[in-house]
Amino acid sequence: MREYINANETLRENDSETIQHAIRLALEDGCRKVIIPRYSVRTKSMKWTLPKAVALPERFTLVLDNCVLERPAGAKDSLLTNEASNADPAMQSAGDLVIYGEGNVSLCGGENDAEAAPLLFFQNVSGLRIENLFLERCRQGMTLSDVQNAFIRNIDFCGNLETPEAGIDVRPGCGSMLIENVTGGAVRTETDPEGMQALRNADGWVTLPNDVRIRNILN
Repeated sequence: MREYINANETLRENDSETIQHAIRLALEDGCRKVIIPRYSVRTKSMKWTLPKAVALPERFTLVLDNCVLERPAGAKDSLLTNEASNADPAMQSAGDLVIYGEGNVSLCGGENDAEAAPLLFFQNVSGLRIENLFLERCRQGMTLSDVQNAFIRNIDFCGNLETPEAGIDVRPGCGSMLIENVTGGAVRTETDPEGMQALRNADGWVTLPNDVRIRNILN
């Protein structure tokens, strides 16, 4: 078994398919880990352009190594999601997903991004870890729905000065979650029975129903 699959080993029609095929190879090998490096061999550039969302399976690790993932102009899909994102929560759950940024990692929206999906969308997941990412040029940054046992930290929205509503949306069904060190965006939550809250400049712990804990939200 190999330690991981490098996305540059499996070139396909576009970068979304290239990464998705690398994920399939990692599942076949059993390592269940893919690294996306800074340089894309397919495009010979320092950027990966994803016209379609890359769907991650359960028990999987995606390492983003000093890379840029960008949604092209006109595309509406998320950049990253999970395979069970459209499944009935009572029937299926994808879990133990890790998305980890090493160095400077940027996930960017395209032009005319107002109607596009969130850059990151995860639904019906038990066990989710997302760390060390810049989310730029997006009106919707990250949406979590029916997510349990999650750890979200070191997320920077500083490239979204024209879209101050960009942030992290915590939808109903989420619980046992820790969100900390978010810069430049709010954490909005619908887990509170009084309705949606937008948390900004929260230095200390804020604990919401269903054990959703939030701290260090800085504009």
